[in-house]
Amino acid sequence: MSLSLTIVIPTLNCAGILTQCLDALRKQNYPPSLVQILVIDGGSIDNTVNIADQYDVKIIYNPLKTGEAAKALGVLNSTSDIIAFIDSDNIAPDPSWITRMMEPFQDETIVATEPLRYTYRPNDGYLTRYCALMGMNDPLCYYLGNYDRWNSLDQQWTRISLPHIVYKTYTVINLSRLRKIPTIGANGTLIRAIHARRAMEDSQYYFDTDIIYKLCQHSDISIAKVDIDIVHIYARSLKDIWRKQNRRINDYYHYQYVRTCSYPWRDFAIRNYVNFILQTILVIPLLNVVLRGLIRIPDVAWFAHVPVCILTLIAYSYAFLKYQILNIPTSADRTRWRQVIY
Repeated sequence: MSLSLTIVIPTLNCAGILTQCLDALRKQNYPPSLVQILVIDGGSIDNTVNIADQYDVKIIYNPLKTGEAAKALGVLNSTSDIIAFIDSDNIAPDPSWITRMMEPFQDETIVATEPLRYTYRPNDGYLTRYCALMGMNDPLCYYLGNYDRWNSLDQQWTRISLPHIVYKTYTVINLSRLRKIPTIGANGTLIRAIHARRAMEDSQYYFDTDIIYKLCQHSDISIAKVDIDIVHIYARSLKDIWRKQNRRINDYYHYQYVRTCSYPWRDFAIRNYVNFILQTILVIPLLNVVLRGLIRIPDVAWFAHVPVCILTLIAYSYAFLKYQILNIPTSADRTRWRQVIY
């Protein structure tokens, strides 16, 4: 029996990319009668809402602006068996994408599915290509060994050892009661609605990495990594990277403080954090990563590794000083917050 699907798309000032996202979804060969699309908008001041309205989707206003709040609203407003979290900067690369992502759910023990790779497209911007090659948006995850998409350097999708079974089109990973798991949950992740609601615990926020982590702490669950890509258009410039890293680390400290985040980042060995710090300060080890990348796949986008690591270290160090050493109160104030406008 075919399962119904709700696609949740958080938006905020993304008119320049939303058309590509929605066009790709409308071209899918999964039965349209089984697909509901929710655009959860945080008060866009560009043409985002007008574009969404042209695609006959349901638009819901998100007063809290953030993607986490939008996803929570999407979960609460979903009426389907499965929920897909697809950001406005995600593009399904072929018409069979939904069908292939839904296939593992015929096994009732599968709680969620996630694409194996970010699509590498030579004509994308250099930062988007860099993230696709690395299989992550935060280089710190590389040094922790904690990522969840195919990494061209390591030739694997995570360095965390996990029990798994490989099938023809996907791999099933058993996460039951594991303390250390990859950062599964965003950019094209699908999850059974009943489990998403249970793990969200009536919160106003849906934290991607927390949901799967919470579920596996209390239940016997498995997820499927599907042998398929998804496009993630991440950033246009290093200024965008700086803004995104600052937002990420500030949100981390705030939601840790108010105890709405539970993913155990502190469980990763301190030596891995120190390794990232030392390699970034010395710079030369970063260039070694660049060289290895160029040997694997010749693309100047690898050179982004150096400035992205440096910007990440500065942003994270400043936040550590501010919140951990000086004990300055954290804040989730969004009155002046704006998403990158594509």
